[in-house]
Amino acid sequence: LVSFGFFLGESSPAIWRGPMVAKAVKQFARGVDWPPLDVLVVDLPPGTGDVPLSLAQAIELSGAVVVTQPARVATAEARKAVEMFKALEVPVLGVVENMTGLFGAGGGRVLSHELEVPFLGDVPFDAEIIREGDAGLPTVIARAGSPPAASFDRIAQRVAEALGWCRIER
Repeated sequence: LVSFGFFLGESSPAIWRGPMVAKAVKQFARGVDWPPLDVLVVDLPPGTGDVPLSLAQAIELSGAVVVTQPARVATAEARKAVEMFKALEVPVLGVVENMTGLFGAGGGRVLSHELEVPFLGDVPFDAEIIREGDAGLPTVIARAGSPPAASFDRIAQRVAEALGWCRIER
């Protein structure tokens, strides 16, 4: 795990211009002594810009998963992200809809259909997911078998399949 937050401190904002962010992303990708990895997940801010472009230029990406919320403004940003990854020739593995139920439902599914990319699943809004995340305990462990954990499992399975991996048994 590596994060800008480790270097900035908990309350310090990252007030960096694009070239500085690009350099940091490349340093994280190439300069960290990563052990052999099956997968590297990079959580990017919403939208498009310097960070995903720098990442796509720094390392070969197997694919991108675009996460949205059901609201129209969120799906509009996710649409741009999907189109950006396509323009960068990064395979779009699919779309995930987060916080389903709180802000509506179905925006991610509609977006994936319109853009002809797979719909990987949705994660219901559940306040326990927030508490578990804050405690550093993944929902799939804290409440294995619960509906939210099953959602995460389905999404992970679909990502694995999109990457050409065999079925994951838990």
